[in-house]
Amino acid sequence: MGNTRKNRVSKIQKDIKAEPIVRKLQLHRRQIKKLGVKQLGLFGSAARGNMRKNSDVDVVVKFDKTTYRRYLSLKTLLEDILGRDVDLLTMPSVRGRLKEQVMKDYINVSTY
Repeated sequence: MGNTRKNRVSKIQKDIKAEPIVRKLQLHRRQIKKLGVKQLGLFGSAARGNMRKNSDVDVVVKFDKTTYRRYLSLKTLLEDILGRDVDLLTMPSVRGRLKEQVMKDYINVSTY
């Protein structure tokens, strides 16, 4: 029973700390969508709520059609929006243990 309360508290903390990042990204929804993004999510320290001052933001993306140009354009846009380095992964590249890690922390920012 105590463990359930602990899980609720940690989820609330995660949501609060991820919220400003999610909000910033949602404000730029149109620009992000123009790059062919179908789904965007956070994982890692930003999603867990334990980012540090100089942490990067881990983002996973699903494009309607992945191209190197779209990937670089999105990475640059996200870094400009967030004012931080962005570690950007595409959904198809996330497999095996990495997928387990990503999905454990995953917060959906938006589905386009």
